[in-house]
Amino acid sequence: PDYSAAADGLDGEMTLALWLRAEGFGIADARLVSRASGEGEQDHAWMLSTTGGTGLRFRLRAGGATSTLATGLGVLTARRWYHLAATYDGADMRLYLDGVELASLPKSGAVDAAEGIPAALGNQPAGTGERPFHGRLDEVLLVRRALTPAEIDSLAHPPGNQTPVADFLVYPDQGRPPHLAVFNGSTSEDVDGEVVDWAWDFGDGTADS
Repeated sequence: PDYSAAADGLDGEMTLALWLRAEGFGIADARLVSRASGEGEQDHAWMLSTTGGTGLRFRLRAGGATSTLATGLGVLTARRWYHLAATYDGADMRLYLDGVELASLPKSGAVDAAEGIPAALGNQPAGTGERPFHGRLDEVLLVRRALTPAEIDSLAHPPGNQTPVADFLVYPDQGRPPHLAVFNGSTSEDVDGEVVDWAWDFGDGTADS
């Protein structure tokens, strides 16, 4: 989508938040959400992306210049859901993963107006370069103030327990009977927790894990 500065309504504060699940890290600096006229740092009004594949990065233009806040590598792994949030309160930029603050950077000034600059999810805006994210995004939020750590934690850990999603891989996936196949449930996921074990029910009264 394209946003006007008036639609953003941003002034001295903002929050970007989303859920992400990477299937791989072939693009080292894949865009999760980006409002930009190009790929360079100073081309961005605001942005959330990966960096080095498994790190995270937040860019924001305020006070007439764009600054970049980045984590170290290794904070993301493939095929797992994470909640990511970035805030700016007029004094600091901050990055949170699953409700925990990972990095901060001093920054001051009002969020700059970005009239006519497009925004996109999962890539750079059309015509500004290609940085596609290989994965899924959900519940993307742009808030006109800096959410508190408690508010971010509540987004990352919603009340109640959500049902895990079962998934599996099988290999080899074809052959003549009798056919020996190996099942792998590592692609199963739990948004608000971690899958620690799985078991198979083959429908014939037998089970395995």
